[in-house]
Amino acid sequence: MKFMKLGLLAAGAMALPAAANSADDIINTGLLTLQDAPSSWTEAFAAGEGSIFFNYRWEEVDSSAVADVDNAHGSTLRTVVDYRTATYEGFSGYVQFENTSVIGESDRYSTANRPTIADPKGSDLNQAYVDMALGGGTLRVGRQEVVLDNARFVGNVGWRQNHQSFDALAWVGGADLPFGIVYGYVDNINTITAGALRTKSHILNISKDLDGVGKASVYGYALDVLAVPGLSTMTIGARIDGKMDLSDDMKMAYLLEYATQSDYADNTSMDADYYHVKLGADLGSFKVAVGQESLGSDNGLVGFSTPLATKHAFNGWADKFLNTPAAGLEDLYFSAGTMVSGVNLSAVLHDFSSEFGSTDYGTELDFVAKYKANEYLTYGLKYADFSADSSGGMDDINKMWFWVTWAP
Repeated sequence: MKFMKLGLLAAGAMALPAAANSADDIINTGLLTLQDAPSSWTEAFAAGEGSIFFNYRWEEVDSSAVADVDNAHGSTLRTVVDYRTATYEGFSGYVQFENTSVIGESDRYSTANRPTIADPKGSDLNQAYVDMALGGGTLRVGRQEVVLDNARFVGNVGWRQNHQSFDALAWVGGADLPFGIVYGYVDNINTITAGALRTKSHILNISKDLDGVGKASVYGYALDVLAVPGLSTMTIGARIDGKMDLSDDMKMAYLLEYATQSDYADNTSMDADYYHVKLGADLGSFKVAVGQESLGSDNGLVGFSTPLATKHAFNGWADKFLNTPAAGLEDLYFSAGTMVSGVNLSAVLHDFSSEFGSTDYGTELDFVAKYKANEYLTYGLKYADFSADSSGGMDDINKMWFWVTWAP
């Protein structure tokens, strides 16, 4: 297995020097192109654009770990208001406020003896930054959301009502470069629970779009989390994610990723590997895939960590593995998706076990249905059911969400 992992990394690295690249999907640079450039900051502010966004969600959680007979539920509304200036002499600005309010009954939302619903009520300044043209790219300074690759290592936790953002300096390479590049220095992590973690962290991601193959990336994340030294790690890896035409009506989808993680800064012990392999078939209206994701363990003492990630998107929507177990995690999963009468339907079946030793954690079935009524209005229904194995030392949990998004 170790030989296979090293082979995947080498294959990804050798594929990099091939074709032209676009970095548009690595980070939202927020650059605004105008037909008539403003001649002053007054005109730049006047020519800017604002928006408002609403997301109502009902969440129900039932966990066997909580003695209370009642489930937890959250009825919350996320409101986002933002404004972006036009670009003047290479500079532009952006500000975004978000509010999470409890709608209706709240006695089962925040009580200590019920399962956690990670959507705390309150308001905050989620993003506030300045962009400037620099070195053929864009330098962004301030509070910002950052999503790299598929958000496995750096993300904004976009599922929750309160997003994750970073107080950071980030430089995104311009389109004239032969590859996409993002470098960032992260001073603070603003978490989804309205807390903050001070860091002295560096993130680097370099990518290329390979014509007819997919997107290849190499990355290095040096995380120094001051208050939690156990999360301070150096992660170096490579991935390739793409599709290949098999016929006019069928594509093969694939993902190969490998990373190695070691201790960094004040952390004194970490040596673990990560890999993710996925193979699927895209038949247009129907998609299926099988994959395995492995977060390794340092001899059963501590598991591979991803503290900046959008963790909800991985290892089951019941969020049982937001923190990797000390014995690591093996996630074997099968997924299928289709569209029926305009409704997008997807289901995922997970089988979880330890990477170190032979512990079975349990299985999980996930399901989601989404319907876009028009360009402004979207409805969604989502369900996650984790069934613990008797030998894994975990508890059963199931969650259900219903949401309505309106973006006028």
